[in-house]
This record gives sequence, C-alpha cells and structure tokens, in this order.
Amino acid sequence: MNSLDGKVALITGGTAGIGLTVAKNFVDSGATVVITGRRADGDSIAAEIGASFDRCDATVEAEVARCFAAVEQSAGKIDVLVINAGGAADEGSIETFPRKACRSSST
Repeated sequence: MNSLDGKVALITGGTAGIGLTVAKNFVDSGATVVITGRRADGDSIAAEIGASFDRCDATVEAEVARCFAAVEQSAGKIDVLVINAGGAADEGSIETFPRKACRSSST
C-alpha cells in the first residue's frame, strides 16, 4: 500500500518544474492529485501524469478560494496542500505580507 492511497492532494504551480515533479510522485504514490497554474495547456499536462487541472492564479485570493471549493467538491476533502506557486513581490516575510498586495481579480 502506498502512503498516499486515498488522499487528495492539491499542488499549486503544478504544471512545471518542482510542482510537476511533486505531482508525478504523489500520483505514483496513490494520491488523487489536482494541479493548478495559469497555463492554457494545464489540462493536457495534468492528463499526462494522471492528475486533474484547475486553472488558478495563486496571486488572486478569489481564484484561490474558488479553486479550493472546486477541488473539494470534485475530489473530496484536501488532505495534502503543496504551495508551490507564488508571485513576485519584495514585501519581506510571508508572515507580514499585506493582503492588500494581493490582486483582487485577474488581470
């Protein structure tokens, strides 16, 4: 039995690089995996590794909330969250990052 059998994993920024590699490993370990990103070809990338895709800009709070709700509705409770995506802003520590610096809608 794999350690992630029956678990639901959401991986932001999962269409390339580290996020995609983590997603592949989670699928291979038995998890139901949903990857997110802004890429137009996200569906085909996800299909190649046996995952699902939800287009989501992690810098837009409303999109993140919608994504979480959609994943929980389609796949069930999220057991594992890998926050791999991010936006570039030199605001210091994530603990003090102001919410106002996040965009309120996609541009």
